[in-house]
Amino acid sequence: MTLPGGYELDDDRARLDLDAAWDLIERYAYWARSRTRDVVERQLAGSWRVLAAYHEDQLVGFARAMADGETLGYLADVVVAPEHRGRGVGRALARAMVEEGAAAGWRWMLHTRDAHGLYAELGFGPAGGNYLERPGTSWESSPALASEPIEASVLYVATFHVPASGVEAFQAYERAVLPVMRAHGGRVERRLRGSDGQVEVHVLRFPSAGALDAYRADPGRATVAHLFEQSGTTMHLQPVADLPPG
Repeated sequence: MTLPGGYELDDDRARLDLDAAWDLIERYAYWARSRTRDVVERQLAGSWRVLAAYHEDQLVGFARAMADGETLGYLADVVVAPEHRGRGVGRALARAMVEEGAAAGWRWMLHTRDAHGLYAELGFGPAGGNYLERPGTSWESSPALASEPIEASVLYVATFHVPASGVEAFQAYERAVLPVMRAHGGRVERRLRGSDGQVEVHVLRFPSAGALDAYRADPGRATVAHLFEQSGTTMHLQPVADLPPG
């Protein structure tokens, strides 16, 4: 399926780039922060369908579904890289998944913290009185656990100035250090890049200021610090606060 702006949707499993899919989940899926790569790969392999979005043949988003193949489906992991959001890619992924072919007549379920409006357009709404759920013990499967660290957490904005000659080294550092951050409960909530590709702004969330300190002192981070130094990148870290709506 082709979309405006040079995007296409494809559910060919052989085309799916597992490295790129894991990168999207690790960086941008706040709901999946308890998962490891091996878990994500097994989930993708075991899903009823995985629908990916491509731009210039690069994976920029995907969604997956669990289903019985007859009447019931669960929409999961709809994620799009920040630089490709606002162009209808996520909406197209969700719509194609739940409205394409025989699946259009199924009962579909999902969980979301902040995309109720988008899914309302596709017919999703509050469950009726006959729906029950037994929460799991992981962060992402338990609403109670999911809300607790967010309310108690702290936000930081990290601004990186990356010289053109150091982009590759900085990206290698980022790939190596993200698992260390996750081990301390930290995550990148949003990632912005300047049009010249040499300025990046990351919105980071940690359970506490102490968790950030522990991450910065982690020996695992120190072992890859040479990549950061090699890139010639400078960083400014600033604590920030959430503003109320309006």
